[in-house]
Amino acid sequence: MIRRAAWVGMMILATGVAAYAVTALVSTSMRTSFVQALFTDLPIATSAHLTGGTLALVFGGLQLSSTLRRKYLQLHRWLGRVYVVAVLASGTGGLVMALESTGGLVAHFGFGLMAVCWLFCTGNAFRHIRNGDVARHRAWMLRSYALTLAAVT
Repeated sequence: MIRRAAWVGMMILATGVAAYAVTALVSTSMRTSFVQALFTDLPIATSAHLTGGTLALVFGGLQLSSTLRRKYLQLHRWLGRVYVVAVLASGTGGLVMALESTGGLVAHFGFGLMAVCWLFCTGNAFRHIRNGDVARHRAWMLRSYALTLAAVT
């Protein structure tokens, strides 16, 4: 019961942040001046980061549902593939955007390192599942989704 409530709470927060990202993607009037400057300076990286991040937040959270994995394994696999591509797009965009972050060298390094770790964890998870190692895949996916949730926290 507690695990389910925690999952529902996480999904509500993740979906809320994803909705904000979609709003920033489709409505220029809803963008903060900082986000608008990112779209002006780095339109492809910013779009990739927000689009991929939106998909990763929602689909990654769904992947944590044991019911979905147990009852709909094929759906779990396809959502997992979308998650990997979404992280690849968002992480790469985030790495490019890290150079434009405010806060100087520490912020550049911090955001850049977070993007590299996100890509690394997701890549490891994908590698382990391709090799049939479900336990290691699961451990690396939890790390990956924890980094995805950095947008929420």
